Amino acid sequence: MRDPPGYSEGSVSPGRLYYGWVIVAALSLTETVSWGIVYYGFSALLRPMEEDTGWSRVELTGAFSFSLLVAALAAVPVGRWIDRRGPRGLMTLGSCLGTALVLAWARVESVSALYAVWAGLGLAMAATLYEPAFGVIVGWFGRQRHRALTIVTLAAGLASTIFVPLATWLALRYG
Repeated sequence: MRDPPGYSEGSVSPGRLYYGWVIVAALSLTETVSWGIVYYGFSALLRPMEEDTGWSRVELTGAFSFSLLVAALAAVPVGRWIDRRGPRGLMTLGSCLGTALVLAWARVESVSALYAVWAGLGLAMAATLYEPAFGVIVGWFGRQRHRALTIVTLAAGLASTIFVPLATWLALRYG
């Protein structure tokens, strides 16, 4: 994943953009959406979940906290996977898993099912959020690494600004 011959990460050849910057653009979008839906969406949906399920805030936030523990425990195996096999397959699998589990989250009917879904979402977070994305950038960039990391971090930093109001609006509109 190093620079192809004839490319320079900081410059544009006539008619050619260094592909690493395309990766940065894609990661900026996907990180923003992943953080927004999986991480920040929870806070916007906490009160509606309390009202709809009757479960306590402690039970609900415990599931989210559990997912963060799972993500932390999965970080080392995820890093090893990325070092040995690259990020594409794992990040794709993590995105698919996250999508399926967000849909399952909408249908949970017990606290234990909620915890199971959020344990799986912890695995999805470990496979899709900053850590693997930063690994991708490190693989593509040398001297421009700081700029690429800053762009992805700033873009994904907009996730709460975009997705908390969006999730709140969706919950109010559709329940």
